[in-house]
Amino acid sequence: MIETIRGNFKPTMAFRKPKIVCASIFQASEYNPMKKVYDRCREWESKGVYCASVAPGYAYSDVPDLGFSVFVVANNDRRLAEEAIQDLHDLIWSLKEDLTRELPGAREGVANVIRMVGEGTKPVVIAYHDDRLGDGTHILRELIDQGAKNWVSTGIADPKVLYMLDQEHEVGDTVTVTVGGWIDPISGVPVTVTGRIEHLGPADWVETGPMGRGAERHIDLIARVNLGENRHVVVTERLSAPMSADPLKAISLDVDSLDIVVLKDRIHHKAYWDTWSAVDYPVDPPGLGPADLSMLPYENLPWDIYPIGEKWRK
Repeated sequence: MIETIRGNFKPTMAFRKPKIVCASIFQASEYNPMKKVYDRCREWESKGVYCASVAPGYAYSDVPDLGFSVFVVANNDRRLAEEAIQDLHDLIWSLKEDLTRELPGAREGVANVIRMVGEGTKPVVIAYHDDRLGDGTHILRELIDQGAKNWVSTGIADPKVLYMLDQEHEVGDTVTVTVGGWIDPISGVPVTVTGRIEHLGPADWVETGPMGRGAERHIDLIARVNLGENRHVVVTERLSAPMSADPLKAISLDVDSLDIVVLKDRIHHKAYWDTWSAVDYPVDPPGLGPADLSMLPYENLPWDIYPIGEKWRK
């Protein structure tokens, strides 16, 4: 700004919208395909472009200007700005299938993870962004029905059950409770589990992971029920996704004994959990934040936006 005021810099801007919308789970800047896009931005900046920026956009907004936006600023060089913006536009368009790829659903995804674990690829993080309400049960049900062992479902939001446990039970009690699936049918049906309460009460820890390292954390009330065979269900008041192993250690869970950790998160967890797991395995069960955007009832879509605009519908 100062150089512009002094007359030493003349912003010359270019803008494109590649007409693509992708779910947040595909927008991680340090992982392909988006890493290829941001790496190309840095390349153009090394060639004289002052600033190249790409905003993938928030896919869950029902607005006419949905999707990617690309901005380039050069210093009084229209040709350079246009060359860079078109190159970035074309790169993003070339990645459209990877940016909108299909992810396995709950049943298929859990089956694939069980197979990977059986073949020696473990531990595995099952990550999904669909459940924005916190009470989703699709993955939990599949883990139980398919006979998985050595896992934790890190957050089933069910305050009614949690408060009942706090008022009527204590650590060591064996309980049968029906959890989740209480807010909306999209969350799945409630799941009945029987197990031993191994944590019931507050939890405190100091975050050692990359997300918020050094922060003192506190949860007023949280429960962990051991179903046997090293299978654990964590019951919370609201949507919860541990950004490291610290919250689970705070409720006395031996994280390193597990083969599968289930997280209701899309990207942020990767900063820590990718260092712990052999595989981060995204899945796409029903929910309000799906990877498959065709599941959502948009009313204001651009007709030509890929892959869900009218132009692209099969």
